[in-house]
Amino acid sequence: PHVAINGKLMLLLLAGILSIMSLTSTRATTSLAASDLKPYALGFGERGPYGGGVGNVVLPSEEFKPAISHVSVTVRWSELQPEKTTELKRSVIDTALAQVAAYDPTGNTKVRLRVFAGAQSPAWLMREVGVVGLADPKFDKEAQVPRWWEPKMAQYYKNLQTKLAIAYDDPTARGASKYAGLVSEVVVSMTSDFYPEPLLRHTADATKGVENQNALRRSTYTLAKDEAAIKASIDAHAVWRKTRTNFAFNPYQYVLFNKDRTKVTYAEAGSVEHTKKFMDYFRARLGERAVFANDSLSPVSIYSDAKYREMYTYMVNHPTPGAVALQTKVGGKLTYDEFKQTVDWVVASNATASNKVISLEIPEMSFYTQAPYDLGELSGYNKHLLTSIAPSATLHTR
Repeated sequence: PHVAINGKLMLLLLAGILSIMSLTSTRATTSLAASDLKPYALGFGERGPYGGGVGNVVLPSEEFKPAISHVSVTVRWSELQPEKTTELKRSVIDTALAQVAAYDPTGNTKVRLRVFAGAQSPAWLMREVGVVGLADPKFDKEAQVPRWWEPKMAQYYKNLQTKLAIAYDDPTARGASKYAGLVSEVVVSMTSDFYPEPLLRHTADATKGVENQNALRRSTYTLAKDEAAIKASIDAHAVWRKTRTNFAFNPYQYVLFNKDRTKVTYAEAGSVEHTKKFMDYFRARLGERAVFANDSLSPVSIYSDAKYREMYTYMVNHPTPGAVALQTKVGGKLTYDEFKQTVDWVVASNATASNKVISLEIPEMSFYTQAPYDLGELSGYNKHLLTSIAPSATLHTR
């Protein structure tokens, strides 16, 4: 009996030691992964042209260098992969990255890479997965959009991300672009229609909403397929090991139909509860690589829209470690005074937030031409964003 008791004690002790070793190993791995990530894209960012087009990159003038710390490189999927081939046309991205490298030889100006899917997808992909005709209410135009909810779409999107990661994730990897170190973030776009905002369906618009609802009704779209596709798009970004992934969240729009799909029974204009679940999945799947984002920040969305206010509150107070990247509302719709109101909210939010707002993109520096602006004030705001998180995670300022 005495030997048996010692044997049991030995087993218990061994189990405890293994448990501690496992926990220590997990913590070490998590810490290593976080420290192994590229620097964040911090501060004010130049998003580039709007108007529904893609302009690759717009660089700030010398005057505004102190106020801009990162830029966006935007390309169409159709440009990268015009034919169903194994290779991507990396020159589309590398040409823009070369301009960034020449603009700032220090390498401190980081890049957010946006590959537009949706209406900017290649024709061969649309033939493979099928299309749905949707109307863009912002510019009153219609376009064919691939059926993002079909399983084949997820396969092709994952393949695209895998190829992009080979080129732009690890600067030291074989086959990587010489500019891979500049790319700090990549943007999720698989389930988008016109812009890289994966939760918008443009089904709540006063003029085109009903038209888009019925287009989805006549297709193979379902809520369950849409939700699965959104998660699959996040999964596809797991191939990026050193580069962070940016997901532009909005209150989620979806449509329901009767059993024989003869009429729309419900059109959700924006569900924050669904969006919260997608945020949770995103952060659980990618950890600190997952950057919460939104591309429509304005005094209206902050103070007057209850759904957006609830979404922002959830973002900045999320219990998991990470960061938030925001973009102001499009040019021509935000005055300089309104811009200052949005940044003041960011500063106030960061005082208590667990997930700090680390960057704010500006559409084509639209407010710069709206007098009066104060370059010193802009530079001060930029400095706040640059120092919003721990120094170990920040990039070196100029």
